[in-house]
Amino acid sequence: MKELLLVGIGAGDPDYITYQAIKALRRSDVIFLMDKGAAKHKLNALRREICARFLDGHTPRFAEGLQPERERDAADYRASVDELNRDKQAVFEQLIDEQMADGETAAFMVWGDPSLYDSSIRIIEAIAARRSDFVYDVIPGITSLQALTARHRIPLNSIGRAVEITTGRLLAEGWPQGVDSVAVKTADGREQDIALSKVVRAYQPNAMGTGAKLGFYVAKLWEFVSDEPREANTEGGIFPAIFGTVLMVMLMAVIVTPFGVIAAVYLREYAHQGALTRVIRIAVNNLAGVPSIVYGVFGLGFFVYVLGGSLDRLFYPEAAPAPVFGTPGLMWASLTLAILTLPVVIVATEEGLARIPRMIREGSLALGATKSETLWKVVLPMASPAMMTGLILAVARAAGEVAPLMLVGVVKLAPTLPLNGNYPYLHLDQKIMHLGFHIYDVGFQSPNVEAARPLVYATALLLVLVIATLNFSAIYIRNHLREKYKALDH
Repeated sequence: MKELLLVGIGAGDPDYITYQAIKALRRSDVIFLMDKGAAKHKLNALRREICARFLDGHTPRFAEGLQPERERDAADYRASVDELNRDKQAVFEQLIDEQMADGETAAFMVWGDPSLYDSSIRIIEAIAARRSDFVYDVIPGITSLQALTARHRIPLNSIGRAVEITTGRLLAEGWPQGVDSVAVKTADGREQDIALSKVVRAYQPNAMGTGAKLGFYVAKLWEFVSDEPREANTEGGIFPAIFGTVLMVMLMAVIVTPFGVIAAVYLREYAHQGALTRVIRIAVNNLAGVPSIVYGVFGLGFFVYVLGGSLDRLFYPEAAPAPVFGTPGLMWASLTLAILTLPVVIVATEEGLARIPRMIREGSLALGATKSETLWKVVLPMASPAMMTGLILAVARAAGEVAPLMLVGVVKLAPTLPLNGNYPYLHLDQKIMHLGFHIYDVGFQSPNVEAARPLVYATALLLVLVIATLNFSAIYIRNHLREKYKALDH
């Protein structure tokens, strides 16, 4: 009678092997090994190392059989596994017939436990069902799940709850019903227990075809630009930052354009061109070179504390001491950027006004137009491309600013969008997120810099694209205006 032992040898660490498994190996005359090719030679080498370490001079024979391969692209997974098990059964029977004599004991060294995610018991049971010349026994081993939960001091089950063990193949179809946590081993070797409430998506990248990978890429891209951030801004999307950046820049443009144009028109068309005007121009040019953080400090002191505090005392006394407008928010961020970019708009508009020939103004006046009519219907339309140039430069600078915004309304994570369906719909008092500050926060303030690095690169690229989109839109409008009023140059 031949005896066959299915010996569980643990989850890969020789220290995991049980004393029962050691005793079973010590009484074995031959140990069967399955050759899985060059890529898996280390597995059999580790099996031999375990035997050399624990068998204390007992030297069983080693016999290797060729491991059959499963058809990976089979449409019917269950059928392919059944075919694989039949091929394994033929190899097992060949080893039993050729490598074992009557009365000898042989052992199969099975990783983990033979009863979990392994077909050895089914194969040996099928052999035993049609033969009477051998018996078999199963020696339990420590599974990777047991090793994982024990190492990290994690109770495998909650009180009064069952434990369900499944495979990655089934997880791709969705989580089992009633499961609240999952124990996993990551690609870098870390092992941990994760609550399902923290699991966003489970997928199998190695099982994806080209179409599935492309669809997954598009879905992740859409998630990145449309979802809210999570995990300290290192996961999820950046839609609130995109929305806040675009809305703030648009409000800034609405504020800075009329003030910049009015100031330039006054300096060029109405002001006496004397020493005072020259001093004002020098001051405007100097303001363009002031560090942006200075504007942030000015905005915090004047807009937030002075103007915002005054508005709270006049209109929101019932909210005291909690500030309404006396705290950084969208309106103060837009006004601060408007002050920051005002010199750029003034200079560009004034240069556009200066290039309009004097004879055009005189011709208009000679035909009976007033000075205001000449300015409104002739001069300003001809100078509109220069105004748009100033606006383009202002938008490009404002969208990329970070330092002043940290003081006047931009935060790490805003709870709601400043524009929603609740009256008054546009909430100028709310704080906002911004792409530039998001890059700074994720790149330099994140608790997990390595995990956040791809998000930094992606957000930086998106910020460039947003600025480019805003600029291209303004350039299109400028070119349209230039073509529209080209006839006035002649």
